Amino acid sequence: MLVGGLWVTAIIQKGPLAGQPLADQALAAAERSGIVPAQVWPHFQQQQQHFYKGDLLRARRHGDRALALYDEATAVVIPMDPRAATLGFVALTAWQLGLVDEGRALAHEGVEWAERGRRPIDRAWAEQQAAWLHVLRREPAEARRHAERALAACTEESIPTQEAAALVRQGWAIAEMGAPEEGIAVVRDGIERLLATGQRLTLEFNLDLLADAQARAGDVGGALATLAEAEGAVPGEDVWRADTLRRRAELRALQGDDATAVEATFRDALAVARRQGARVYELRIATAYARFLRDHHRSAEACALLASAYAALTEGFDTPDLTEARQLLEELREIGG
Repeated sequence: MLVGGLWVTAIIQKGPLAGQPLADQALAAAERSGIVPAQVWPHFQQQQQHFYKGDLLRARRHGDRALALYDEATAVVIPMDPRAATLGFVALTAWQLGLVDEGRALAHEGVEWAERGRRPIDRAWAEQQAAWLHVLRREPAEARRHAERALAACTEESIPTQEAAALVRQGWAIAEMGAPEEGIAVVRDGIERLLATGQRLTLEFNLDLLADAQARAGDVGGALATLAEAEGAVPGEDVWRADTLRRRAELRALQGDDATAVEATFRDALAVARRQGARVYELRIATAYARFLRDHHRSAEACALLASAYAALTEGFDTPDLTEARQLLEELREIGG
């Protein structure tokens, strides 16, 4: 338990590179003990380690292992129920890997499990994770609903980090739903509260959401400055990098920057997504890049790029990412036809 506590401090303050040795120690000790319940949390820790580093397949394996070892009768529920904790990250990892519908189902399973236990910390965590998943799915109404439920749980018990994270998700949703200035203020409040707790983990992602809100408000220069602050904010936390680069490329294209530099950023974003196996990010980047290529009279190239990325997805066809990709692909095929 001592090593686990040290790991929490290390990863939230300094990121996954600092946390990895402690996570490895915790897992090795648990496996040596032969006590099955003692192995659940170390696998959860490894899941988080590899998720944040962008090693998605390894993160999924550790998450699945934690769930397989979990036994409600013997579970160590300090500080929270490990099943509720693990399901949220398995959901996020599934989404990253392109299992879009599965990710949604897992996040909602986490919410249902936490509701069953009725502990505020479990409910706050599960609802905040569900809000996070719906942010990734670009579904602001659902993200806001879950974020507000997380905030409600935090009124029953002081949970500063979950409250702050939920505010970030809520603020992004508010901006996406048509009130960007209000959304910016809420996102900033959430980020400031997280930093006040000592947590820097997820800072790149949270700043990305702030940049989204700033772009919604028409402040392209401010959004680009925020993205410059976001990239590499936490050493080793690379899981968000592909989407950070995609945002930068889109905004630089919007303000008419040098086309060669914009294209290089799109290519860098694609390379990161492909290396990590982040299929939804790859599709999102390919869609934005294909629009850029179309606008530069390279529709055949755009069509080939987008068709390949779209074909890699087998679910989630009603989500904004896949809907927009499909519509653009149809347009590009008509142009080429």
